[in-house]
Amino acid sequence: MRKQLPPRGLRVILATLWTPPTEEHPFGEMDTEAMAAQARRLYDSGHRVFITTAGSGSGFDIALRQVIVAARSLSEALSDKEDAWIYVGCVAGLEQCLEVSNAVRDLKNVKGLLILPNRHPHGDPKGDGWLEFYQMLSPAMQFPYMIYHVQAGLTVEQYVELAEDPCFVELKWALATQEALDLLRQAVKALAGSVSVVCGLGDKNGPDWIAEYGVRGWTSYTVNQAPCLCKEIERASLRGDTARVQALQGPVLAFEEQRFDDNVRFNNRLVVAALQGREAFLRPPNRRYDDAEWRDAERVITRLAAAEAEAKVRSNAALNGRESPATDRGTTNTAVERSA
Repeated sequence: MRKQLPPRGLRVILATLWTPPTEEHPFGEMDTEAMAAQARRLYDSGHRVFITTAGSGSGFDIALRQVIVAARSLSEALSDKEDAWIYVGCVAGLEQCLEVSNAVRDLKNVKGLLILPNRHPHGDPKGDGWLEFYQMLSPAMQFPYMIYHVQAGLTVEQYVELAEDPCFVELKWALATQEALDLLRQAVKALAGSVSVVCGLGDKNGPDWIAEYGVRGWTSYTVNQAPCLCKEIERASLRGDTARVQALQGPVLAFEEQRFDDNVRFNNRLVVAALQGREAFLRPPNRRYDDAEWRDAERVITRLAAAEAEAKVRSNAALNGRESPATDRGTTNTAVERSA
């Protein structure tokens, strides 16, 4: 089987949204209509690669049936989009991955699983257990997959060995220590052409990931709030315009910093609040914002919204041909100037 790799650029971590709780559903139900509408909005802003049920605070908090429901909803929402690419987030486990892959393999535009390991198999810190895990899973699953490298596990050499598997198509690297980032560079070089390596550190750390590390793209959760701005950053990165990336990303970095700081354990509440308001229902254990917390949250939400509005104006102007995009004129907008 010849490997089909996703396009270069940003991978959208689609926000998982919930309806308010009821007596029958005390933790709420997955709001598939809202999630489908959000996916279409992101697609219309130019984004093509999506990851469902893998946002921080989602991957470990939902049942397998909900993983499958979310995949079906997104597939239906984008069923008329031939160039959409969907990964289905799935917590690691042989039986769980097999169950999900069997349920989603025939869905339109679903290209594979994102396997999210939550512990070392057999307590093996050398990674041999994980190598055996994937080598056992893949022949049974026979479905493409992305590995989420979020803790020490497989070595770069083991990833090269695993890359011979035609179903291993992408590696999401999400460790930010200096040693781990040095290994990221090694992985990009060693896996070039055989596996797509993307940065899984979101938008928080700030580098131009493509220019600095040679990855094919990066994952983003903030894109749910700022699809036009994030698309502009992606385009600048893909054409090697690091100065433009740095000029645009201030509001994104501020939002990401707040997102991680205000809720370390499950850091999705800022995303949900920005999309649906302060009173939006949050799955436990996400508590709602108190007044002091909300002042900080509202500040970065407002800043990002302003930058997104200006990015949308630039995008529409370029689309309508009334003027050249700001990226070509070498100018910055007020929100960018504030963030520089």
